[in-house]
Amino acid sequence: MTIAPTLVIQIETLFVVEETDHAVGWNAALREALRIASLHRCDEAIAQKISERTTDGLAERKKAGKKLGGADAPYGYRARLRDGKLFEVAYEQRVIAMARELTAKNWGVRRIATRLNELGKRPRTRGARFSPTQVQRMLDYSANPTTVPNST
Repeated sequence: MTIAPTLVIQIETLFVVEETDHAVGWNAALREALRIASLHRCDEAIAQKISERTTDGLAERKKAGKKLGGADAPYGYRARLRDGKLFEVAYEQRVIAMARELTAKNWGVRRIATRLNELGKRPRTRGARFSPTQVQRMLDYSANPTTVPNST
């Protein structure tokens, strides 16, 4: 709710007319409400400015082809810090090869995830287990390893 400045002045003068204890109480309550409303408007303006700057920054990074967030690199790869180029991780590449072999045998991603977990294979997150979604992403990204997740 936004309050026009002229309305604020009219409301303040309306309650200042009578200086009884009751009117003073109303004046204090109204002034506090107006103070909070003005702080809220400042907070909204600051949040709007931060949002604009973030959106502009992300657009610039996307235009420059830089990574926008998410994982460092697809499963099976790591990104070098200095330039973001991908290099293969041997253990993870073997897991991907297994998943591709099972896909070639017409196994679904749910069944592949179950099999990888049974074999003790793990995604990067410590203690985690493969999910069908992770297997699907792993296969998708491994098909085009130059694409870093969330880069476009």
